[in-house]
Amino acid sequence: MVRIVYSCENVFDEVFQDSVNVHGTLRITWKRKPVRTRTIYLTISNMRERELISNGKLLLTPGQSVSFETFWNLKGDDSLYFPLEMNFDNIRKRKCGLNISCSDPEEFVIEASVNLYDRVGFLTAPADSFWFVGTI
Repeated sequence: MVRIVYSCENVFDEVFQDSVNVHGTLRITWKRKPVRTRTIYLTISNMRERELISNGKLLLTPGQSVSFETFWNLKGDDSLYFPLEMNFDNIRKRKCGLNISCSDPEEFVIEASVNLYDRVGFLTAPADSFWFVGTI
């Protein structure tokens, strides 16, 4: 499992308060195999700071942030388990620990967007990447 935390911070000098309408997506793309993707949907259940919501309204003061946490099981939208397609060549030479062999490091690109309020549009994060090493 890969743990993903996505944070949104109020970088303005104004307070934001409005009715909550939380929904968004995380899109993960395997850089070496761009046809392999996974879309994870974000809801209020992924929100870590739910105590910021009072009477159906979310209040964000300047500098305050809200984050979302989710876990990815390394399966794509087509239910393919990605480690099955990772490179485990020369498995006897590449050991990560006692009785553990590793794949080549693989890079994944993640893009995220979320809507927090009824009357405010989606917040979109710039694409970022992370590395993953499969183990058996």
